[in-house]
Amino acid sequence: MTTPQQNPLHSSQDPNPTPNPLMDWVLANKVTLAVFLTAVAVIAVMQDQLPKRAEANRRQSWELHGQAIKSLETGISASRIPSILELTREDDRVHPWVVARMVQMAFFQGDRESLQALQPEVDRLVSEGSLSGVRVAKDGQAVDILVFLKDQMNAELSQPEIKFSNPEPTGQKVKLTLAADAENSYEITLGLYPDAAPETCKAFLEAVSEGRLVDQEIEFQGEALLRATGMAKEDQDQESDEDSEEEPNSLPLEVKWGYFHYQGALTTQTLIGAESGGQDPDVFSIQLQDQNYSDGNSTVFGKVVEGMEELESLRALIANREEGSEETAPKISAAEILP
Repeated sequence: MTTPQQNPLHSSQDPNPTPNPLMDWVLANKVTLAVFLTAVAVIAVMQDQLPKRAEANRRQSWELHGQAIKSLETGISASRIPSILELTREDDRVHPWVVARMVQMAFFQGDRESLQALQPEVDRLVSEGSLSGVRVAKDGQAVDILVFLKDQMNAELSQPEIKFSNPEPTGQKVKLTLAADAENSYEITLGLYPDAAPETCKAFLEAVSEGRLVDQEIEFQGEALLRATGMAKEDQDQESDEDSEEEPNSLPLEVKWGYFHYQGALTTQTLIGAESGGQDPDVFSIQLQDQNYSDGNSTVFGKVVEGMEELESLRALIANREEGSEETAPKISAAEILP
């Protein structure tokens, strides 16, 4: 009896399998291959995620830069510099630019105290090579911007400090009592310059004698300015309307050489919409720092002759109030013309 032969195609086991080098290599190197494929997958994910992360970091840096610059809108002072440095120090893309901006502002304001506060940080950034390659021209040569600012700071601070001030007032004196709350009040004395600003001095004295300044709120605009209202009579106090053809009521701009926006100066404010530099008849300000860039733009009609320390104490008290505090705003509680 003949036994039927089994079809090799249907055999479950080929006694002579065809060699497969690729499969042999895969089996022999499966661990290496697994590591390789994992690395490829990781690289693919990184190529997708890293640009997104870099963009997010750039956006975060830009927002931080905007926050720092916004905090400088009201000016710079030595007391605020540490908090701004702390805000940006961890971001190498933002921090050097903010420091450079503060140095420029300190020069612009003539603020030696701020330059002294910034000097150690500028020295550190220069030693680390920050902003290396960002250059400006100096004596016909290109130098790194932070090196340039460092040299300018050293030159400025090596000079003896010269403190300028306005002349002593020759006009009448006015005493203002500023109340932060029921328990804290501060007195300052203002002297006027009737020879330099007769119209403004007249309007200010009328406002004091008629009691229009009493109970008016005062506002500290950063650390550079104290602003108050109440000078104008009710029929003068009108907001400018850009669509109106009628010229708003204003005081004349009175500018005289020798009267500048130094610390303690009593000044007006330009009225929007007024022609020929007309000044707001309702607003007066006290300069808490030198602001020479305002010279020629508003009238200097007096100065603080007593009480600058009182103003600084009041400003510090208000600044230390918690944000969103329901405490009342500081006001002028009394105003009188001294004999």
